[in-house]
Parts: sequence; C-alpha cells; structure tokens
Amino acid sequence: MASDNGILYRRIMWDGSNLDLNDGDEIEISRGIIAKKGSNYDIRASLILNLSTLIRFRSSVEGAWGSSQPRDFDPPISGYVENIEVSPGKILFDIGEKESSFLYR
Repeated sequence: MASDNGILYRRIMWDGSNLDLNDGDEIEISRGIIAKKGSNYDIRASLILNLSTLIRFRSSVEGAWGSSQPRDFDPPISGYVENIEVSPGKILFDIGEKESSFLYR
C-alpha cells in the first residue's frame, strides 16, 4: 500500500471475469480477504458496489468455505479504480482512496 498526496493505493484482486469496471469508476468494497504476505494484491474482494453504475457484484469466493473466508470491512473501503488488468480467472486493479482506517470483522 503506497501513499501519495493523502491518497492510499491498494491492489485489489477479483476472482472471475464478471466484474464490469472502468478506470475512474467509484466503488465500495464491503467484504473481502486481506492478503497474506508475498501476494501480488492487498485485498481479495468478494462484494463490490460500483457507485458509478449502481451495480453490485459478488465473487465466487463469497460463501465459499476454506481457511480464509471473506469478512466485512467496517466501514467499507471506497475509492476510484485505476490500472485494470484482466487475465484468465481474475481481475487485478488499484483503488485510490483517502487514507482511513477500517476494521476487519
């Protein structure tokens, strides 16, 4: 997570290709998994609301059982999408947000 001029940048991963985002879209991430060290992302998002289009997205990890399950972010992480990369089975992008603290419940 890098900070520049009061903006916090996080790398987000989305499982699947069913996420309709464009650079500059404002989004809100309400659930996800905080990445373990050594990953190429900070958060593996599972519930996203695109505030620009008012479309809600749910990833394939939402509701899955495993050692790491999605948890609520309180308050949700919100910001603007940048640097979208689509590859087979996943989407990576950055989110620029005002610096804030959130609780992982």
